[in-house]
Amino acid sequence: MKYFYNGILNDYMPFDTEENGFFETIRVFKGKPVFLDDHVQRCKNAMSFFEMVNNEIDFEKIILEHISVFYNLLKTDYIRFRIQFDFDKKDTAIFIWSQGELLKKNICLYNKLYINCNYYYQKGEFLNEYRNFKNKSRAIYRAAKANAEMEGRFDSIIVDTEKNISDTSICNVFAIIDDVVHTPGLDSGALNGVLRKNLILFLQSNGYKVVERKISDSELLNADEIFLTNVIRGILSVDQIGNKKYLSHSETIKIKNLFANRNESFKI
Repeated sequence: MKYFYNGILNDYMPFDTEENGFFETIRVFKGKPVFLDDHVQRCKNAMSFFEMVNNEIDFEKIILEHISVFYNLLKTDYIRFRIQFDFDKKDTAIFIWSQGELLKKNICLYNKLYINCNYYYQKGEFLNEYRNFKNKSRAIYRAAKANAEMEGRFDSIIVDTEKNISDTSICNVFAIIDDVVHTPGLDSGALNGVLRKNLILFLQSNGYKVVERKISDSELLNADEIFLTNVIRGILSVDQIGNKKYLSHSETIKIKNLFANRNESFKI
């Protein structure tokens, strides 16, 4: 794996990865970044929110230059883009690193997985406004993922102290209830996911009713269908939460196929 740090290519990570900051994971298809404008805007919003210096960084230029270097060399299918701020040095560091030929393999793998989730009831308060970004304060996410792995499940759905769901450790959550698509609002602490945003707009433009709101853990268990979204993994039907099994995935499959027909990279 190669690391790109402020324009310099390295074989190692030259900066403390535990500093404050945020990151992006960007899907690349046939050498082109998918939903680039949304990723760039989220980077700009995060820079402003975290009051970082160098707020004139040209994210689009950096990302495109990186892809041009690595795609022909590694056939890179997604990139990770990290911005970190060292408060002691008053310095901003930019990391971009890539892993080759993973997108097609990962999507094929996830299409075959039995998606079995559980609930992770987080015990403390969290700041919703921070969780809307992919920030470095990921203790809740790490704990939720570890909890799922301990139980041999795909992921954990994070539930707040009022028993409302937010997201999973790596995905946004959608529920189909009586032909209406529901998803936790950003005020529920859900990540402002790029695929989440684009899928909501796509569904609305195709005649679906989409409601962003607080969804309780019990409501989710009683939903007709559940699916997860992640810009790398795509749209994933949930087969089971805890002991509850979801036998129908027909509407999710329809949505997945419709979205793939509009967005070529999701046909993989």
